[in-house]
Formats: sequence, C-alpha cells, structure tokens
Amino acid sequence: MRTQPLRFIFKYRGELYKYLSVFISSDNSFHFHLYEESNQVFRYFPMELLSDGRIKIENNPISTNFLRHKFTFHTSGYIHSTQKNGERFKDGIRGIPFSDIETSNLILLLAPKEISLLEKYKAKKNGHNFIIPLADEQQSFTLNFEVFRKSCLNNLPNVPKEIEQGPFSMQWDFLRFGLRFYIQKIEGKPTWPKSSLVLKRIMKRDNELR
Repeated sequence: MRTQPLRFIFKYRGELYKYLSVFISSDNSFHFHLYEESNQVFRYFPMELLSDGRIKIENNPISTNFLRHKFTFHTSGYIHSTQKNGERFKDGIRGIPFSDIETSNLILLLAPKEISLLEKYKAKKNGHNFIIPLADEQQSFTLNFEVFRKSCLNNLPNVPKEIEQGPFSMQWDFLRFGLRFYIQKIEGKPTWPKSSLVLKRIMKRDNELR
C-alpha cells in the first residue's frame, strides 16, 4: 500500500512547471521522483568533503547506464535508486534510521535547474498538487526535506533563517513520521545548475551526519 502522489509544482511567470512527486509506502518509507529524470540516464555529481566541513561539488556529472525512476529513503536509513523494472542502483549510501530521529532530521536538498527549462504541468486526476509560487526574477534555491516525528510536531527545531517559503508539513494518520519542507536561498553568487542537484544527507563512518 502507498499513498497517492504529492506533486510539487512551480508557478513561474504565469505557467505551471512540474518538478517532483513524493509518495509514502505503508512502512513509512519516502519515495521521490524527479520528472526531469524520466527516461533519462541517471547522472550524479562527484562530491568531496573538505577539511573545513564544506562540500565541494564537481561541475561535470558522471553518467551511468541506469534509468532512475525514483530514489527512496527507507525507515532503516538505507537510501537507494530504482528503475521502473525494480532494479536498484547500489552505491551503499545510508542516512539516519528514522528510529534515531528525536524530533526532525534533514534528509534531502534539491537544487532545481532553471525553472523555464522544466516540463510544463498538465492536470492529472489522481494525487494532490502542492503549487509553489515563484517570483518573476526568481534566483536559484534549494527545496529542503526533513523527516519529523509526529509526536514532536509542536516542538520541532527552527528552520534556517535564509528560507524564502515555509516551512510546510505533511503527515498521515497511519504513519509515525511526516515530512517538513521549505525553500532556502543559496548563498553566494546565484547560478542555476545545468540539471537538478540531488544532495542526500548521509552518515559518515564515524557516525557524524554531514
């Protein structure tokens, strides 16, 4: 069993652009599908953790023969990508187990490419739409997702000061964990990536979250 998809749609200069859909399975795992990845070879950007704690992202993505349909955050902490035929891309990365989340935990940042280059949205009967209005002169941003413990909804940590919209939260009666999301400004000179950046928060070997 899984929920109806929740679609994230940007309203930009009078047009609607589809970006992301999210659905939740009965075990409380969260599944994300980027529309721009449909029937496209999965590419990822090599990243390096610098000594001062910053993350360096290479400009040139690495291509694979994998056609990613979705990527999943399991309650166990494991993260994987899946094709439509069910085949998984195994890179061994892992996030925090949901059982270890005291209140909320940031799991994902998405940096969209230039909005006008996304596919325009056509109405669908199933699912729910979350429409995000953007300024005509919108600069680059990240769409951040946190998993939160429902019992702590009224006592969640503050979100960063640089947010432009949000935070918003979604929860489901039959599940213990919900999603909180918000749009955050990008520091420095704002530029749009050539394709959407998918930055997952993972565990280091010393169990420190980065």
